[in-house]
Amino acid sequence: MSPNLIGQRLPLRFGHATPASPATPPPPKPAEILRNLPNDAFHQTALRRSKATHFFWTPSSAKPLSLRLKKVLRKVLSKVVVYNSSDEHVNTLMGIRQAVRYQLLRERQNVVLLNVDTHSDLYNYDGEHVSGGPTSAAWMNPAILENPKISEVIWVRPPEMDSAVKGYHFVLNKPTKDLGPDKTIYVDHQAQILYFSPPADLLTHPAKYKPVTVRTITADQLPDLQGRDVIMSLDMDYFSNTGYDTHQKIQVPYRGQEQVCDLFETLARKHIRPFLLSVALSPKYSCHYSEQGWDPSNDPTYLDLNRIGSALRDYACHGSPSK
Repeated sequence: MSPNLIGQRLPLRFGHATPASPATPPPPKPAEILRNLPNDAFHQTALRRSKATHFFWTPSSAKPLSLRLKKVLRKVLSKVVVYNSSDEHVNTLMGIRQAVRYQLLRERQNVVLLNVDTHSDLYNYDGEHVSGGPTSAAWMNPAILENPKISEVIWVRPPEMDSAVKGYHFVLNKPTKDLGPDKTIYVDHQAQILYFSPPADLLTHPAKYKPVTVRTITADQLPDLQGRDVIMSLDMDYFSNTGYDTHQKIQVPYRGQEQVCDLFETLARKHIRPFLLSVALSPKYSCHYSEQGWDPSNDPTYLDLNRIGSALRDYACHGSPSK
């Protein structure tokens, strides 16, 4: 599968890593950007206008970052060693695979996969796989299956999604089930199967399965994760969801930078410092997108989310905003 990566980049701090063995590929140079051409014409247009080589850019018409937001981003993103961004949330999986490739998970234990998103991105039927390979609607399944170090999954949904069932994608054709606030799933890493109910042979072959806790919560319910290794995936539709490809077309209204500050201040209070950050912004989900005549340069929500995405990139990669 060819990932739809517009810009995937490793922070400067990643360039300081030492390969664990001669067989380990050398880390990319600090300024190296890995990228593929986008599939969507509107992103090609947006990138041409911005003359950017990464996915997010800083629109001149967007609101400047508040001092409050700058302060909290610097704090929460200080430990990031792998960063990527795209218009497809599935590329979080690509970022995790890259971290594995450079053995950045080798010494980590009990890793938390934190998905901040309007949608669960977890297809929760026993033993079933979404046809066609990993997708943005179900990228967490292979992420869990491929990585035994992941012991906990936390889906942080916006308050508007007061039922987890509302967070499923229509593209999956049938609704994912509401797992409840705290659910144990069972992972057969050898057979590459997820079980969302206890397998029939769990009691007789307990060593065959790895239990993984799945929590479905809102940001105010986040546990304290001090000392835990965290992979954080942020879909911008958490801040603004149009109802596209969403059960009951539930919408999340965009409330500006204060909304972003609230989330990251909660992360700071809960001592959440991700070592991997992946950010996705898809206009169909987050902005007033139209196949006919949509212009990213005239969409204030898209411009502001890009400004915020650009700040996330800058603080993750450099520890400070771009000039």
